[in-house]
Amino acid sequence: MSANPGEKGGLSFKAEVLSNTALNAEHLLLTLKPATSETPEKKGSVTTSGGGATSGGGLASDAEATSIKGSVTTSGGGAASGGGLASDAEATSIKGSVTTSGGGAASGGGLAPDAEATSIKGSVTPVAPGQFYMLQVGQSAEPLLKRPLCFFRKGEGNTLEFLYRIRGKGTQLLSQIKPGAEIDVLGPLGRAWPRPPKGKTPLIVAGGTGLASLYPLIRSLKGKAVVFYGSRCGEEILFQDELERMSAELHLATDDGTCGSKGTVMDLLGKYKLTPDHFVYTCGPEVMTRAVTKAVLGAGATGYASLEAYMACGVGACMGCVIKTTKGYRRVCKEGPVFKLDELVFA
Repeated sequence: MSANPGEKGGLSFKAEVLSNTALNAEHLLLTLKPATSETPEKKGSVTTSGGGATSGGGLASDAEATSIKGSVTTSGGGAASGGGLASDAEATSIKGSVTTSGGGAASGGGLAPDAEATSIKGSVTPVAPGQFYMLQVGQSAEPLLKRPLCFFRKGEGNTLEFLYRIRGKGTQLLSQIKPGAEIDVLGPLGRAWPRPPKGKTPLIVAGGTGLASLYPLIRSLKGKAVVFYGSRCGEEILFQDELERMSAELHLATDDGTCGSKGTVMDLLGKYKLTPDHFVYTCGPEVMTRAVTKAVLGAGATGYASLEAYMACGVGACMGCVIKTTKGYRRVCKEGPVFKLDELVFA
């Protein structure tokens, strides 16, 4: 099926549900395969896999090439100069296009560092940590509106994965969708996490399913991030082994003490010395975001938060997700969901 350009930079496309796996009683991992046409053809193009870098159109050493209708695609660490993929990119291209996830768009038409790519019939759609998609959650006209889910990671075989928690009617319906079903998707949308400035230590504070937005950022930072992650109980501490491998330090907290320190993630963060050398990223419940903001700004540090809001359209047209900031009213779906901590205004 064809993919049509979505509003405001997103792409509207169909996706097949490959799996919708329960991780515990409330959290699920959804895997989607965008509807694409993958017919390898030897028509003057290259797809590299394995870490090669290209300059002026050539293949680097150790690259493996497959052609797919006039496109150049790298996977596993390739970089192309003059509009190619940046370092550590992973890509799959269908019919002359490149789509990336994991690092954002680079200047000059290229792709940013640590990008991963999935292409959907002829469109270039960078997908970076912190961005989100609007997903159809039911197999009928009810509910009419899609639901926003943060991009979690790129899975195997040109797939997109989303971590979510059952919180209301929409996610309850989404949890009931079976493999093989086809749903409508719009994205990627919103502002992504910025890279940490040179010389700053990235420090991440995740609460509950706020991990969904921060996980791809942690992975892209390649072992440099100090991570604080809290949840209600040990069963809800997700992907612990992967986080330990991806983080410089991992600090865990649960309300009941069944994993890590007993207490909230803010109790744990309070024992850590924040300094102006830290660059902080946070996503989680509002009460946590408020406390993190106070602690970070009080320590003379800076950072960003990803906010949650009810969304109807996801592209800024309906004005349904407006919040107050120091710069006036802003739309979470368009000017966010990532905002500077010093711009946030809490009621």
